[in-house]
Amino acid sequence: MNLLPPNMLPKLFGELTCLRALSLKENYVIEEIPKEVGKLLHLRYLNLSGLDMRKLPEALCGLYNLQTLDISRCPKLEELPQGMEKLINLRHLQNDGIGSLRYIPKGIQRLSNLRTLTYFVVSGSNDEKTCSFEGLKYLNLFGELCIDKLRNVSNVEEVKTSPLKNHENLVGLTLDFKKDIDGRERRNEEDETLLEILQPSLNLEKLKILRYKGNTILPNWMMSLTKLKHLTLYGCSNCMHLPPLGELPSLEYLDIIEIESLKSVSNEFLRKENDDTSSSSVFFPKLKRIQFLGLFKWEEWDYKITRIGKEEEVITIMPSLVSLRVHYCPKLKALPKHLDQNTRLEKVIYACPLLGYPGWDQ
Repeated sequence: MNLLPPNMLPKLFGELTCLRALSLKENYVIEEIPKEVGKLLHLRYLNLSGLDMRKLPEALCGLYNLQTLDISRCPKLEELPQGMEKLINLRHLQNDGIGSLRYIPKGIQRLSNLRTLTYFVVSGSNDEKTCSFEGLKYLNLFGELCIDKLRNVSNVEEVKTSPLKNHENLVGLTLDFKKDIDGRERRNEEDETLLEILQPSLNLEKLKILRYKGNTILPNWMMSLTKLKHLTLYGCSNCMHLPPLGELPSLEYLDIIEIESLKSVSNEFLRKENDDTSSSSVFFPKLKRIQFLGLFKWEEWDYKITRIGKEEEVITIMPSLVSLRVHYCPKLKALPKHLDQNTRLEKVIYACPLLGYPGWDQ
């Protein structure tokens, strides 16, 4: 790779003022973007992904013709310019992979043309320069969005309506409930309340819920996501039961990872409790792949067929499944019969000694 010396940038920007597109991506020797970038007034596309810069210069906000700004995978980036609202033609802000970002500038919510915002961090402070979590309601986003540090929402009761519900073109959503290191601790029930409020558009196809501390994962809106294809539940440490995901008609990929309190998976995984509305049911009709990873207390996975009148209920579970992965579940005693006896199913099982699959160190 040819790396551009950082001291060449001011001269380069001064001479190439008619540029329409510029990519400096993965030039890891670049730790600062000089203010001369403001001379590139005709720039439409700017790729600064993978650089080691800690902040962007305010002069960048003078690029009023800019339509795409890629600052993804910049691990040290802490600040965006305060004058972001001047980028009136900005349509795509690709900023995933910048976990060191401390806040989103308030001016972002004034960008009426913005369609892509891949990462939004909830700040632990409420000063005037910070875009609040509720500020998302002013945008019309497409594609995928990650909302990080949701435990920084200081007063859950003040969030009256979801800022996500009207984002009908948003197909992917990550809700990460981690907080700043010095952030306020709060009751687990507040995570449950916030998750209930965060109702996304019913067009959602991908959903990840990460580091959630509530005791249950069953907001009223979850079973209404009839287009949902991908679901990941990661680090939801206090949940003892899984939600009735078997009722999601379009679900194809399901990842259950590091849910510390989970000990049993039974009928509640298929449908809501006491829901006996049909004598013939298909659960997880389109599920292709399911993963259970790092469930160290998980012991049982079985379903108890109930009786309707004098006849057993006829149920079908995961008829489309082609891949099962179970890793680091040392207490799991057995697989359900419909999976254990399925010879066409690809099973990748590791570090599950009671199933006959010890890990390399067991």
